[in-house]
Amino acid sequence: MCRSEVRSGGGIVAAIEPRYFDQLWATVDLGRGGAIARLHRDGTMMMRSPFDERVMGKNFHEAPLFSTHLPQSSTGSYQDVSRVDQQMRQFAYRTLSTQPELLVVVGLAVDTILAPWRRLSALALVIWAIASTAIMALSVMLNRVWRQQVRAGRDRLEVFERITDAFVALDRHWNYTYVNSKAGQLFGRDPAGLIGRHIWTEFPEGVGQSFHITYELAMTTQRPMFLEEYYPPYQRWFENRIYPSPGGLSIYFHDVTERKLAQEQLRQSEASLADAQASAHLGSWELDLTSLTGTWSAENFRLHYRDPALGAPSFAEYLELVHPDDRAATTALQATLGQTSDRTEHEYRTNPSLGPVRVLSVAIRMIRDADGRPVGATGTALDITQRNQVKQQLLASQASLHQAALHTRTILDNLMDGVITLNLHGVVESVNRAASIAFGYAPH
Repeated sequence: MCRSEVRSGGGIVAAIEPRYFDQLWATVDLGRGGAIARLHRDGTMMMRSPFDERVMGKNFHEAPLFSTHLPQSSTGSYQDVSRVDQQMRQFAYRTLSTQPELLVVVGLAVDTILAPWRRLSALALVIWAIASTAIMALSVMLNRVWRQQVRAGRDRLEVFERITDAFVALDRHWNYTYVNSKAGQLFGRDPAGLIGRHIWTEFPEGVGQSFHITYELAMTTQRPMFLEEYYPPYQRWFENRIYPSPGGLSIYFHDVTERKLAQEQLRQSEASLADAQASAHLGSWELDLTSLTGTWSAENFRLHYRDPALGAPSFAEYLELVHPDDRAATTALQATLGQTSDRTEHEYRTNPSLGPVRVLSVAIRMIRDADGRPVGATGTALDITQRNQVKQQLLASQASLHQAALHTRTILDNLMDGVITLNLHGVVESVNRAASIAFGYAPH
């Protein structure tokens, strides 16, 4: 007997070999000429012991059991000649309570019943009743087990349909044995249409690609594999988890194209930021005050002459990057950081032993939690070395001009001749002492 159920593109088949029941029921002693059969209510022979291949599946709806007795009662007994071997038997039948479309019939040969040993008839009937009950109980139990197996198989298929990943299973000959609906969507194919088909016959464009090579390697080594790769035929990125077994491969995969594009955009943004900071000589950093860990930009490492491979420094290591004469002020600032203001600026020079001295202008912004406690800080370090040099040169030039003006004034005041200077608009700008006396102008 067999029964199958198909759902979501998969199938489960349960089969019971009739000869199994022949062997099982043969253990029940019904005497010489006894027989047991399981029939469908429509008269179809499903199982019989002794087993007879000729009558399996044959219909006996015209027998008295179906034409007379069964319509009157679901259980009972009668005497008749067997339609199988023409032996006269006393039959007892009963329909199954859990499957009323099925019934069990037990027949004892009349010759056996009427044998001289009639005194054993009562015992035989008891044994027969027990055997019938046991057989029916066994039938019910087998039916229950079969249904549980079908339900378990169906539940496993539903799990693969509910997962968000695409999933396929291949046998060791590279034929599809299962394809869930998500995989069908990615392939643009009907999952049921792929069952039994060879993967590289259906998708020849994948031969030689990284996926093909990795699947072969997983099957050969029997080791799980992980692969994240671009698939040119689909112009998409896929993440694959491959689990081999002697019988084939189980493959979970999903489209990660959006994630890869986002990662590439982030990489490009970080590269652009690093280029911009390098061009502006502007470094940046972040500090977590809870864990005392932080991050530095590439430009901040360069400005402080620190190897990026060493990572962001501790405060003690940071002080070693600062000019010895500026460390006290830097330490004092760190001790009061965040106590008076959320934004602080200060300047310091780099350690001259590490390289040419740079003057850095640092801006710090505090980060606070919901209760106002400092939990972190971010900052920038701007190289103002060149600006300070220009400023110093400008101050020096202004001092030189002032000294030249004083010297010129002294010379003019010592001349005997009067000297008056005018600008381009004819306005008097200066008068020496002789001109002041001659014309009555005040010197200034």
